Amino acid sequence: MAIDPISSNIATAAQSGLQRSNNRLQAALASLVSGTKLNRASDDVAALSIASKLQSETAALRQVSSNLAQVASLSQVADGGAAQIQDALQKLKDLAQQANAPIVSEDNRKALNQQFQQLKAEIDRISENTSFNGKKLLDGSISGDNAISVNQTVAAEDAPSNDDEALSIPSLSTGSLFSGQSLDILSASGALQASAVIDEALSKVSTARADIGSFQQVANFAAANVDTIVANQQAAVSELSDTDFAAAASEASQARILREAALAIQAQGNRLSPALLKLIG
Repeated sequence: MAIDPISSNIATAAQSGLQRSNNRLQAALASLVSGTKLNRASDDVAALSIASKLQSETAALRQVSSNLAQVASLSQVADGGAAQIQDALQKLKDLAQQANAPIVSEDNRKALNQQFQQLKAEIDRISENTSFNGKKLLDGSISGDNAISVNQTVAAEDAPSNDDEALSIPSLSTGSLFSGQSLDILSASGALQASAVIDEALSKVSTARADIGSFQQVANFAAANVDTIVANQQAAVSELSDTDFAAAASEASQARILREAALAIQAQGNRLSPALLKLIG
């Protein structure tokens, strides 16, 4: 039996159209369901490549932002401990000034000195025990080669680099603050000497707190900068990959219509083929 070339062409065209419309429908539905228009590499090779690179960079920058937040928290804890030491030093100075008064008796000076020594021990306790995530902050551990650098924290290829700011905190123990001197206020002369040494110690703590505050400010600015970059890159990825639901719904509707038309043509061609064969004998 001869094959009708017209019927064959109709069937072939209908089958080809059906396949194309099915592919379009599947792609549109996948885009609607997943929320992204880049479900396969073939959907948009260039957009997928750019979006993948941006997503990788964004993930790294999120970690940088987290690192900077931790560093800012560390500096906040350090400043809190230094503030307590500063308060204790001020109380030590008050005690020294009281003990320096000529009307204070020996017994009173002994009582004042007991408080004085207890406050010294409290300063050493704060210096030794102030820590963040197991890292001691006020015992001199964060100084010299162990200083914390902003640029070291922002250790990502695509992160912004700033003029480096480093957090270096000297030991705030009484041994360091008092330059190794063992102070007491059992006498007027001792109280006078202690007052002068404590003034120097207060200056050291004030300088340390200023450095901590400066570092924290730089870390916060760096974190805000990184967060801005992350937000912009996320917007770029969204523009490249997020589904345009109106366009995808329209595409799905058009693909359904074309699919139904292809099915109808294919079915009609199948019915017409026998009739045409009879006519041509």
